[in-house]
Amino acid sequence: ELPWETPIDEWWAVQEVNVRGVYACTQAAMRHMAKQKSGRIIDVGSLVGTYPMPAAAPYAASKCALFRWNSCLAPAAADFGVSVFIISPGLVATDMTADVPFFDEIPAEQWTPIEKTGELVVALASGKADALRGRFIHAENDLDALIAHADEIIEQNLQTRQPCAVGSAEQDSFATTRDGHQLARQQRCVAIVGQRENMVLRHGKCPLDQHALLGQHAVPAA
Repeated sequence: ELPWETPIDEWWAVQEVNVRGVYACTQAAMRHMAKQKSGRIIDVGSLVGTYPMPAAAPYAASKCALFRWNSCLAPAAADFGVSVFIISPGLVATDMTADVPFFDEIPAEQWTPIEKTGELVVALASGKADALRGRFIHAENDLDALIAHADEIIEQNLQTRQPCAVGSAEQDSFATTRDGHQLARQQRCVAIVGQRENMVLRHGKCPLDQHALLGQHAVPAA
């Protein structure tokens, strides 16, 4: 289905759930959390919100909006002692993916066990990662390693820090700046995924829509 051919009611229904629903829950929760000067909010985002995906345009648009909403909420909520995070659960097998031929082509090792998402949410809710408030964290990330590098992440105003290991790329590490760029620790990381062999980190930077290419999952990552 072409992006502009989605019936408007179907398109809007996705925004109602992923954008309006998140805002409604946040508004209700923040009224209490702000008074008690504590709390944690964990939004479930998706890497699909960081790069073009015409086949799932309504979903991608809603998750992109969620990233921006979260980036607005996090600093404001921090003033009231509330830590805000946005996570990606990874590519998880659900009823939504069961009957879509596209997903049948994705190797088993690229799927993320749903348990990892639960473990991440519990860890973030515990407060152990409050130093990383306002950051985007993937279920496949090593949270303890991110916490260990919290000072570096904060000092450099990074969104996250994780390994780059894609295709035949020379393994290195990179970080995602909060303004939407990724910085390679060494400028030798070449992303080779499916038909996107031309996606290369040039001069240590790449645009936000290549975000999914440089994580631990090949496109499409969820």
